[in-house]
Amino acid sequence: MKFSKAILVGLALLLLVVPACTCKEIDGKIILNDDCFGDVIPCANATYDIGSPILWWDNLYAINCFCQNVSYNATGNCTEIVAATLVVAASDSLDPSRADYQCDGVADDVEINAALVALPAMGGSVVLLEGNYACAANIIVPVAGMLRGQGTSTILTWNGLAVTQGIELDNHSRVKELSAIIGPGCGTAGKRPNIIYVDNKIGVYIQYVNLYGDTTVGDDGNVNRQNGILFASDVDGSNILSCNIANNQYFGIRLALGSEYNGIEGNMIYDSLDGIFVHGSDGNNLVANACQSNAERGIHLNDAHANNVESNMIRVNTGSGIYCLASDENVFTGNNSRDNDKHGIQFDGGDYNTITGNSFTDNDYGGNTYSGISLNGADWTTITGNQCTGNGLSGIYLSRANYCTITGNECNDQFTGDGIHIFGDGTDNADYNTVIGNVCYDNADDGLELFGGTDCNYTIVDGNQLRGNTGTNYVDGGNQTQYWGGSTESLIELRPAIDYTNVAAHGGTPTNVLVNTTANATTRGFSMPIWNNAANVDEELYFYVCVPQRWDGESDIEIHIDCCIAQAENNKNFQLELAWEYWTPGDIVPGTSNIMEVEQATGAGAAAFQSYQLQFIIDYDIHVGDPMIADDLLTFRLRSEAAASGNDIAGEIIVIHPGLIFQRDKVGEPVP
Repeated sequence: MKFSKAILVGLALLLLVVPACTCKEIDGKIILNDDCFGDVIPCANATYDIGSPILWWDNLYAINCFCQNVSYNATGNCTEIVAATLVVAASDSLDPSRADYQCDGVADDVEINAALVALPAMGGSVVLLEGNYACAANIIVPVAGMLRGQGTSTILTWNGLAVTQGIELDNHSRVKELSAIIGPGCGTAGKRPNIIYVDNKIGVYIQYVNLYGDTTVGDDGNVNRQNGILFASDVDGSNILSCNIANNQYFGIRLALGSEYNGIEGNMIYDSLDGIFVHGSDGNNLVANACQSNAERGIHLNDAHANNVESNMIRVNTGSGIYCLASDENVFTGNNSRDNDKHGIQFDGGDYNTITGNSFTDNDYGGNTYSGISLNGADWTTITGNQCTGNGLSGIYLSRANYCTITGNECNDQFTGDGIHIFGDGTDNADYNTVIGNVCYDNADDGLELFGGTDCNYTIVDGNQLRGNTGTNYVDGGNQTQYWGGSTESLIELRPAIDYTNVAAHGGTPTNVLVNTTANATTRGFSMPIWNNAANVDEELYFYVCVPQRWDGESDIEIHIDCCIAQAENNKNFQLELAWEYWTPGDIVPGTSNIMEVEQATGAGAAAFQSYQLQFIIDYDIHVGDPMIADDLLTFRLRSEAAASGNDIAGEIIVIHPGLIFQRDKVGEPVP
């Protein structure tokens, strides 16, 4: 039931004439007996509903309620009652008489601010009835106050030179269920208003508001102006939920300079510079927003770390859908970035980001410049389980980035480029990246391309399905690429098993060691000294593999040995000897073997754990009349030998990975 100001005053006087009221505490509330005409009265500085079996007083605030030792039914009195909910009517509201404050259509901010100031110190609500409110100055919502409208039928419009912000929010304040519009030319040059402004506050709550900015005056030259919602600095633990934000010269939502742990969820943001811009702010949640038709990017992170960007729809933006500059440890999950003029998602710098389960579709559609996922100098990035389809250049384009993991992605039907393209150059290398289990079909150029020669080193390639690409399914233009089993369309890549029985039976056993190629090394290998039987230095490795059914039966087999030196070896030499043989299981094991040797120079300034890849070619029909066939057992022994040219290394060789590459049967399907 709603009471006017006169009735409220009368009720207050009624309470005042009662000389003493018996009271007691029930469930933490002060309960007055019937002689006080009330059920619930709070003690000092708290807001409660007041009622009785006869009357129900809506949201009244009792000041100076004295109840001593309430658990023993002591007496108390109330000296004043203040309304915690005040109503403001517009000049065109349906029934302005219902309101505590009535606007006249001129400088309506005066009545709205007066109602906000009249709220109790511990908070309350100002309810705006339906209608149009003409505002000529800032509206300031106090601590724990709420400004609430009736949805889209409550419209606040700001005009005039005095406006520097539309709505300013204090700690724990809220604004809900209204529309706010910045009129054409509002404010003065250099001081054009943001629609909602918050600075150095906590616990702010913005929900179900429609915000429409002003672009008629152009760029005011200050990114702290002309935003839809600006968290200027150090705004923490706040929420922006289910808002519609449009037509801003700068950003729809900007979180700036230490604004942390905020929730940005379910908003529609369009026709601004960027939809959401997170600058110098960490630990925020950007979830289920729609950012579209913005002049540059949908979502933009700059020097922003450990943010969660999840399930956003980002489309038809003039720049990249998502852009990250020098931002670390962010997680991008379940986003749909499509139909943007540039990249689906773009990184310039920034390390340890995770991109998983997203869809990047038709970005730069019909073009030849931008990709679904683009990384430039972003190390230790994890890219897994994404779908990249129909983008202008490549599905995934990795440039000058190291230690990245690209696994389980589908990169199909790119318009002009590759499914996956990894590129290093003289500016920076692309080294130690891992490309495993991806599917790259029907791309206009290559399925998977490594490019850069000695600027693209030690890529691990394993189990990728590359088919139907217009160029070449797989192009290895890198250096010392490591194959850890799996397949491409034309190649079968297998890792042989170690024959530990033979290793133990033929002298010393190589030491299993940790290869410290990075600060976070997890790679292990077998360390062997230069073999010298006379000195009883006889450590060797033995391997075996079954020749696969899908080998074409007419191509030689390549064996590559990835290894490294155990200590710094400046301009030294080492040599590996590989002895191999094949036979059909059940036959007599041959007593002789075929021996090959490959020598490698360490090069100038070779540091400890410098990596190398040595290649051997197995002649499948070396035995005339008895060529190798499918299901034969291929075995080989590996040892470190003194280099034929002398100047041997002083330390040991660590064997990291042996790999075998078979040419696939031309009509065979890829092996999973």
